[in-house]
Amino acid sequence: MKVLEPNQIAAQFHNALSRQIPNLGGSDMEVFGTIMEVYKMPKTTPEEAEARRTAIQLALRASSEAPFELFKRCLTMLPNAGHLEKIGNPRC
Repeated sequence: MKVLEPNQIAAQFHNALSRQIPNLGGSDMEVFGTIMEVYKMPKTTPEEAEARRTAIQLALRASSEAPFELFKRCLTMLPNAGHLEKIGNPRC
């Protein structure tokens, strides 16, 4: 992996914090709302129960996408962590 210069590292963190991460948080909240609605689905008949189970599985799978995307974006910064230690505030 390519090691970045300090100003490039700072720019990437700024980009991630100011634009990308809030969007992921919004996506996460939307999916949570969907999950809450899916759990309210009726389950009185076998057909309803099966439809509810399927919908729950789809919603739970979707709920893992935003945290996983955040993880991947953080992972891209890992090779530069040593440089951040050198240029960052030691009291943080």
